[in-house]
Amino acid sequence: MARPKLQDVAARAGVSVTTVSRVLNNRGYLSDELRARVNAAIAELGYRPDGIARSLIGRKSGLVGVIVPSVADPFFGELVAAIENTLADRGYKALLCDCQENAEREGEYLELLQANRVDGIITSTHNRGVSGYERAELPIVAVDRRIAPGVPMVRGDNRAGGLLATRHLLARGSRAPIMITATDHAGNDRATAYREVLESEGLTPRVHAYGYATPIDERRAMVETWLSGRRRLRPARRLPPRRGGAAG
Repeated sequence: MARPKLQDVAARAGVSVTTVSRVLNNRGYLSDELRARVNAAIAELGYRPDGIARSLIGRKSGLVGVIVPSVADPFFGELVAAIENTLADRGYKALLCDCQENAEREGEYLELLQANRVDGIITSTHNRGVSGYERAELPIVAVDRRIAPGVPMVRGDNRAGGLLATRHLLARGSRAPIMITATDHAGNDRATAYREVLESEGLTPRVHAYGYATPIDERRAMVETWLSGRRRLRPARRLPPRRGGAAG
């Protein structure tokens, strides 16, 4: 059975194609009776508007691309849920792209989203060397990551958090705290702050990274191994404090 067209709806409702288009796009004044006839014809025929065609005409798709490292990570699962709910409240839908910490896949998703004319992109990945964001001709917002000059970013103060957490542990008597994180690189401000505090106290930092795409069961086993191994270790050897004291 052929897919019903706009002309079929117009014929069934006894109106012009322009009138059907106005009902679908909610434009111009139309009586309630006329709207009801068109909507009834749409329901009877099972007509579904061509979203791509409508986006080409109106230059708006109603879609926002969301790129994350892995929805298996609880943080990003909650982040995606919050983004989807917020977008839905404003009449948009999220197009989820899970890049599994793969830079090549992230680049492909970026190209795919632009080719499908999404209205914007929200990205929170941590891959390095992904080009294309600088050239993208649509709104982009980064979450907790600097991706390109001029791209706005929403983030917490990770450095301050790392300093506070590490100093709190030392104040409570810990002499050999370890840090467990998803990724350990120069852009991880929490890990950088953790190292600075320990080194300023003459202690040896130990950072363990599990990777965002690591399955939950494997991640749990890794964390248990690190923690159990840490309990068997003696307190870290004290080194002479660095000049200048703790980093602020």
